[in-house]
Amino acid sequence: MFTMAVLEAVCLHLGDITILVEEEVKGMNVHVHGSVEFVFKRGTKRVPIAVAKRDNIDQGMARCVVCLEALADAEGLKRTLGIVTSYLHWVFISDEDESIQLINQPLNASLPSFESLKVIIGMICGMLADDSDNVE
Repeated sequence: MFTMAVLEAVCLHLGDITILVEEEVKGMNVHVHGSVEFVFKRGTKRVPIAVAKRDNIDQGMARCVVCLEALADAEGLKRTLGIVTSYLHWVFISDEDESIQLINQPLNASLPSFESLKVIIGMICGMLADDSDNVE
């Protein structure tokens, strides 16, 4: 699974990060719970990662947004961040009170270049960065 190599690269770059596997988040007031394959945890930040089944990005985004809503409800957050991937296609999600923003980042080949992988890793590190971090 090439996705794991990207996740591991993020961990190596940031150092103080944990990957939780097969996580389920339950809402408190919103009666939903979402499950995702991975969650990056760094300090108080949690970023769910949904792996698109059969390259169905839309289905992965639906699972991730449900998880983000449950996370926002359970932890009282105004903004949550999530990731959906099929490895060759990455979607970065920002879920705020009144809007959901998406950044699509497809990789252009079946064997992506080092430069395109650096962009993906950089975007993930940016999502997990603290204000005091210097992420390149």
